Amino acid sequence: MFLYFLFAVYFLVCIYFLPKIKFVQNTDLGTKMILLLFSIKITAGIIGGLVSHFLMHDKSDLFLYTTQGLVEYDNLIHNPKLFFTDSLPSVYENGIGNFFVTQNSFWNDLRNNILIKTIGVFNILSRGNYYINSLFFNTIAFMGNIALYRVFKTIYVKQNWAVIIGSFLLPSTLYFDSLIGKDLVLFTALSFYCYSLFFSLENKFTLKYILVFILSFFSILFFRNFVLVILLPCTVAWVINKKYKIKLLNVYGLVFIVAIIVIIITQFLPHKYNLLELVVKRQQDFFSLGKANSQYQNDTLTPTIKSFITATPNALRHSFLSPFINEFNNKYLNLFALEMWGYFLLFLLMFIYPIKEKKGLNSFTLFGIIFCLLILLFAGYITPNAGSLIRYRSIYLPFLIIPILCNINWNFIKIKNTTYKS
Repeated sequence: MFLYFLFAVYFLVCIYFLPKIKFVQNTDLGTKMILLLFSIKITAGIIGGLVSHFLMHDKSDLFLYTTQGLVEYDNLIHNPKLFFTDSLPSVYENGIGNFFVTQNSFWNDLRNNILIKTIGVFNILSRGNYYINSLFFNTIAFMGNIALYRVFKTIYVKQNWAVIIGSFLLPSTLYFDSLIGKDLVLFTALSFYCYSLFFSLENKFTLKYILVFILSFFSILFFRNFVLVILLPCTVAWVINKKYKIKLLNVYGLVFIVAIIVIIITQFLPHKYNLLELVVKRQQDFFSLGKANSQYQNDTLTPTIKSFITATPNALRHSFLSPFINEFNNKYLNLFALEMWGYFLLFLLMFIYPIKEKKGLNSFTLFGIIFCLLILLFAGYITPNAGSLIRYRSIYLPFLIIPILCNINWNFIKIKNTTYKS
């Protein structure tokens, strides 16, 4: 009972101070809307915890994080030196090598340790309760939603509801990015990465934007370093277009031609410098985890261009079409299958009911779309099961879905429906 009371107290503190933060006030959403969206996110975190507890029990990442967070809390209280030093030095023969691999890697352990130690610190206030820790994490993550909203609202000034839905309420994004874990951290970091760079390019570079960019950059680097391999070329193209006014398609074409040349060259370098080898190794790491209930029949990659071209159709199918309804006879996965087909319906509506005022494609919008398409293709290559793929995909969907929502003439649909009823 005491923990319920504690959760209520912390929640009331959050909803009191949240609307008073200038960063939040600058959204112009209004206090009621801010608190409603915040409450929905906190509820999603609670539901995720309950689903994990009752369906997955002690096999979920949330259970692992919570259990190890209690150990770190005990270290913090009784042995602070161990708390701050037990991650160093590396216990592996290769020291701090294997930066991009997910097994037997100092860096992979470090990103898990950072997350678990953060939970250990929060346990001082939460008494080790997952739901209170979820409140803390999601209060921070909500700022990522705010950052993403502010960027897209600047671009789509008249599409307020579409931007709200895309930034805060996409089902899989809301669900998975409200769970304590690396996905929540990555979504938040990626949102602030875009926010800081977008407003720096639109206005000017300030110390605030630079510090936010550095923090978000290194958060992405630590928690999902392979994302930067795709993110940086897209960022270069975005910045070049914005600063030098080169045509969007020309600059992206040039950047990706250079990227392909680099990939081809690295095939002749030692394995640890071969970019395709890194992708192959990450796929093998997934295979080594064992067969999941939602396992796909993935093509086994080799570090050659030909192998990747051959695997591309399957990767595209998994990334953008799967899971199909009843593909795995799993009601849980069927919900996300319905969500994806809902997005395809929205894509069709964008062509049937397009907005009348056509502007040129914004450089950030194209950056987000291309980045999302490439990172989902990458996930399709390496991820052999639908459950993991849905979770990874959720982080990047807003970059694809918000432009679709904002290019549908919703008023025209409303007028047509009214005319039909009359």
